[in-house]
Amino acid sequence: MKALARLFAIRRQSGAAARLMACAGACLLTSACVGGVMSDTKIDPQSPIAGDAAKLARSNKDFPKFSEIPPVPTDVRPPRMFGIAAAETVRVRDDIIRKTEPNTWTLQGGETTSAFATQGRTAAGPEAPPADPAVTEAFARELRKRATPPPPPKR
Repeated sequence: MKALARLFAIRRQSGAAARLMACAGACLLTSACVGGVMSDTKIDPQSPIAGDAAKLARSNKDFPKFSEIPPVPTDVRPPRMFGIAAAETVRVRDDIIRKTEPNTWTLQGGETTSAFATQGRTAAGPEAPPADPAVTEAFARELRKRATPPPPPKR
């Protein structure tokens, strides 16, 4: 049995209807603010700021004026100095990158290099003797013998 295609068709609302729904939703959301929802809010008397909050809510002060903004502090460096410090930081960064790029690390000086190598050899301990070729070959032969595949199953 075949179902009718129109039962499963997705209809899209026109642009005007979508805009109307969006405007209606926005009106509903903002109407809650107009009704004075915040005016009947109670302050918890146990709160540590209850006294200050109530006092500020009752005071009907004007908002601060631009003339009441405090003066600019004098102990801050001028903007030009910030730019100079930023340029110095970039210069130091570039210098570090240049000095630490690949193939730039070397041990300078013959005495320093040999002293460093001697110190490393001393810390590593005595040098191990080279392995006997016969022992190595026997070990490899044993591994080859173990690595052979098993015989096919008998049928």
